[in-house]
Amino acid sequence: MPLLDDRLSVGSVIYEYVYDTHPPKQKFYVIIGIADDKIALGTVYINSDINTYFLSKPELLSLQIPIYASDYPFLKWDSFINCTDIQERLVTDVAACINSGNGRNGYCSTIAPNDMDAIIAALDNSRLIPLITKKKYGIRKSS
Repeated sequence: MPLLDDRLSVGSVIYEYVYDTHPPKQKFYVIIGIADDKIALGTVYINSDINTYFLSKPELLSLQIPIYASDYPFLKWDSFINCTDIQERLVTDVAACINSGNGRNGYCSTIAPNDMDAIIAALDNSRLIPLITKKKYGIRKSS
C-alpha cells in the first residue's frame, strides 16, 4: 500500500546520501516494508559487490540477492541486495528526499515482483534479523 505518494511503496528504489555506511556515501536502497504506524520504513541496501567477509560465510552469502543492470537501467553494473540487515528510516525523511528537487537523489524505480519475492524470502529466512523487526515490516514465513 502506498504511503503519502506511490513512490513510498514496498519495492521502491531510492537513491540518497546515507550516513549509516562506512564511509557515508550515495546509496541505492529498496523499501521492503511499512510499519503499521506509518512512521517507519524498512529498507535494504543495494551493493555493487558482496562484502568479502560474506564470501566465506554461507549463511551471509545466501542473503545476497543478485539483480542485473539489464533489468534495472538505474544500475551501472550487476549488483546485490544485502538482506543481512534491515535499516529503519522515517517516512518523513524518505519523503523529504524524494520531494527535495535534488536531481541526484530520490525515487529511481521499482523492484520487479519476482525479485521482491526473493528479497522477502531471504529476509524471512535470515536468523540475523529479529522476529519483532520482521513482524514490524510485514515479513512473514510463507504457509
